[in-house]
Amino acid sequence: AIVRQIVAYKKAMEDRLLNVENQYADLKKRQSDHEATDEIRAMTYMGFIELGEEAFLLADEKGKTIMISPALARMLGLSIEEAVNGAWKDVIHPEDCPTTLMKWDAFVGGALAHLTLRFRFLTQAGQTIPATMKLVRKKVGQGGVFRIVGLVWQKKGDLPTEEAPVLQEKKKGNRS
Repeated sequence: AIVRQIVAYKKAMEDRLLNVENQYADLKKRQSDHEATDEIRAMTYMGFIELGEEAFLLADEKGKTIMISPALARMLGLSIEEAVNGAWKDVIHPEDCPTTLMKWDAFVGGALAHLTLRFRFLTQAGQTIPATMKLVRKKVGQGGVFRIVGLVWQKKGDLPTEEAPVLQEKKKGNRS
């Protein structure tokens, strides 16, 4: 009778061990699938960012630029590396710079919940680009850390001078 109990106990322990091993393998597979899904999702987002025409930036809670879209870098005439290193602030028109950066600092410091900035960029080619930047704070994860997301666009009707005549000709052509 004791031998049967020992054999049954050994069998139960083996079954438990097999069950734990199966649960562990299932957990590893789900973790791997989750990581693969995250990687696919990240690659998809990066594709949208690289191919998209949206001009935006992402900054950390201290206002340091983390990422900038290729569209914004093109708008400013900067490389992505230059723009990420903060050069986008250097191309704010000198007349607009003090007020714009004062409002930026107030937003970064938490004095404002959201912010819309209207200012001009002065590109390296000497072109003035009137722009609007809408800033919001987005919480990341559960640690209370947030990121600043800024969407930038040119003001409607303020096209670079070399494009304006073409647009006017198209409008004239459509009226006839």
